[in-house]
Amino acid sequence: MGRESASPSSPRLAGSERRCGCPPSGWWVGIDGRIPGRRPDTEPAAPVRRRKLFVLSSRPSARIGGRPPAGSSIQMTIETPPGPEVPPDEYETVTDVIEDKVARKGDDPLMHFKEEVYSYEDIDAKANAIAASLQGLGIEKGDKVCTFLYNSPDYLALWFGIAKAGAVLVPLNVSLKANGLAYNINDSDADTVVLEEGTRENYETARDDLENVEREYLMGDGADGEDGYRSFDTLLDGDADASPDVSLGPDDPMCILYTSGTTGMPKGVVLPHYSYVNTGWEYCNNMLTITEDDRLFTHLPLFHVNAQQTTVMGALLAETDFAMETWFSASEYFDQIREYDATIFNYIGTMIPVLFKQEEREDDADNPARVGIGAAAPPDIIEDFEERFDVFLREGYGLTETGTSACINPADERRIGSVGKSLTYTELEIVDEHDRPLPPGEEGEIVVRNTRPNTVMQEYYKKPEKTAETFRNLWIHTGDIGKKDEDGFFYFVDRKAYAIRRRGENVSSFEVEAAIESHPDVQEAAVFGVPSELGEDEVTAAIIPKSGADLEPLDIVKHCEERLAYFKVPRYVRFVDDFPKTATERVEKYKLKEEGVDDAWDREEAGYELER
Repeated sequence: MGRESASPSSPRLAGSERRCGCPPSGWWVGIDGRIPGRRPDTEPAAPVRRRKLFVLSSRPSARIGGRPPAGSSIQMTIETPPGPEVPPDEYETVTDVIEDKVARKGDDPLMHFKEEVYSYEDIDAKANAIAASLQGLGIEKGDKVCTFLYNSPDYLALWFGIAKAGAVLVPLNVSLKANGLAYNINDSDADTVVLEEGTRENYETARDDLENVEREYLMGDGADGEDGYRSFDTLLDGDADASPDVSLGPDDPMCILYTSGTTGMPKGVVLPHYSYVNTGWEYCNNMLTITEDDRLFTHLPLFHVNAQQTTVMGALLAETDFAMETWFSASEYFDQIREYDATIFNYIGTMIPVLFKQEEREDDADNPARVGIGAAAPPDIIEDFEERFDVFLREGYGLTETGTSACINPADERRIGSVGKSLTYTELEIVDEHDRPLPPGEEGEIVVRNTRPNTVMQEYYKKPEKTAETFRNLWIHTGDIGKKDEDGFFYFVDRKAYAIRRRGENVSSFEVEAAIESHPDVQEAAVFGVPSELGEDEVTAAIIPKSGADLEPLDIVKHCEERLAYFKVPRYVRFVDDFPKTATERVEKYKLKEEGVDDAWDREEAGYELER
């Protein structure tokens, strides 16, 4: 696989072979040796043979990171510094990147899935065949193709094939059904849908309500023609040896991704080709420094922008490979990282606290991961998590509309609790209800704008009024509450939709959840407001206890009372077995809210008085 061992006598110049526009303009020299303990604000450098390195550097911005194993030997690593901020001019579209990287990497591995490995050429040949078949069906540039699929190599090839044909990918959440599924397909104007046996049951709850669909392709053995489904395998009969000749530019749409729709009907976020190039480049060169000696890992679905733009495009642009699973499994997560020998993983939603709540194992720190990058990790467990799993966490912030990311904590200047500073293509601000910038420390809405064209959403598909509302005053309005400090670091406070107002005070559900989840018997918590008989909201907590825990509602209240202002302590507490979640592990709080509090424990009814 071209990953040689490095030694002081014959160091591998890991950066010298990189072909992602980063010439070896200088060297870092790192030593894996006896370094006393972890510096919590630094990121270990890219590894050789996927081993964690604990790097010393002559560059002012680099510091010591990582915890070396006892008795470790001296090992030298040489690596290039980060490359240019902007992608090379020849990369304007997803297809530009695919064509160039396949030519360079050939039969080198690109994707690891379960026990199989697929090369750059393997995926590209299937993509070419699919593209040719789509064109043969009359699918033209700009036509929409819906995918209703779980992660798989064929899904990746299908995405690439759709891109090569000049069509627009419309990836659908596999949990959708009935009206919700029909709405997204109809709204997208797609006339072609590709599904699989695992999503067929949900698809058929919406099938009779579809308005434009003319062709339905089924992955698997169930397509016999009698039920109207065509076999996906017929799409693989096209010419696999050549990519179709389609003229594409950086501003041509690549994808329409439908938002979760928790505050209204879903909106189709239109992202152009260059957004994929730009975010992938930002991820592997500016947010991180990824080399061909890294292997990326994600469980996030290919119908989500994170997996598409960071893991897949990041791996392509860094000329390395990635491993992918179908779903998040807390009990198997680090075993999967070990099995795939992965060095970098993405996290989102509640992953970090859920992983941290797993029963400790002697081999927790014995894993190849060096960096986890994501959002929403509770600040009070980050350092303990890093110590336990011997990995460095990089917190950031972003959304589909901003091309996955908007800001990130600098590796050499991290502030725990912050989501960091803006990226090379973004500006952030905190504004009031009239879009006036607020001074440091004051809470307001987080707004984002791009400084590089074609890097963020173009529009909400067929929703000009919603587009104008989101882009008012030339800023993307995120719907999130945040603040900034004097040094330009930003802090996420809460979703505006989930913010709670109690007795004239603002309550962050994120803060209350973090307090509750610090209880040793709590697995996960979701906090939201319910209408109060006195007006405004009452703080409500839905809680999943740890297995076998003997937990009472009053235990939660007393635990919060020690950690939160009195007006933030939940009035209602309800224990549940599970939460409704999106496919990206976000709790669907609106569903919990709809369930009401009739079966919840009520602090006021119980007569417990908080100390003020």
